[in-house]
Amino acid sequence: MSEVKTFTIVFTRIELTWLYRQLCAGKDKAEGIIKTHGGGDVISQAKATEAQVKEHAEARVHFEELTRLTQIMKERLDAGEKERLQLVNIRMDLMEATELVEEKSAKEAITNRLAELPAEEPYRIQFDKGTCKFTLRLIESDLHKFRSQVIPQYEASKPEDYTDDIQTKSYWVNKARKSKAILDGLKTKLEKAL
Repeated sequence: MSEVKTFTIVFTRIELTWLYRQLCAGKDKAEGIIKTHGGGDVISQAKATEAQVKEHAEARVHFEELTRLTQIMKERLDAGEKERLQLVNIRMDLMEATELVEEKSAKEAITNRLAELPAEEPYRIQFDKGTCKFTLRLIESDLHKFRSQVIPQYEASKPEDYTDDIQTKSYWVNKARKSKAILDGLKTKLEKAL
């Protein structure tokens, strides 16, 4: 049995959060297909067509890989959130210190420490070619939905349909466009990795 080759893709926190949601949705879809066919590892040839057997087998493989990937992503997102909170706390403590100290040398030291604080660590996730292609299909499906349905619906809506003072029509139109841009970026990263 040959070993599956993997490769690493680097994501930002926002990209990884989006990707995590995409893969969770894909995992749920694969699980639904498996349950439709009885939920086992294999389905009986007597009860199913060849296409159903193939669909079940593919769903089983994708479900297992997506379960693995979503667990890795959740762990990395959780660790990243702890890292971000630590940096925020350090930054807040240093900012408070600038208000409390009077010495010029202390203020300079605080400024230097603030400048030396590391940026958020990138999020590195390993994929194999099959999972990357499957993930790409999920993203392309969502992109199509944003282009053909979500954004046009918001653009065609009336401003008075939005009663919230902050979440206005422009808020939702721009939020949908931003979401589409994130999905476009993810699609590009995955395509380059293939």
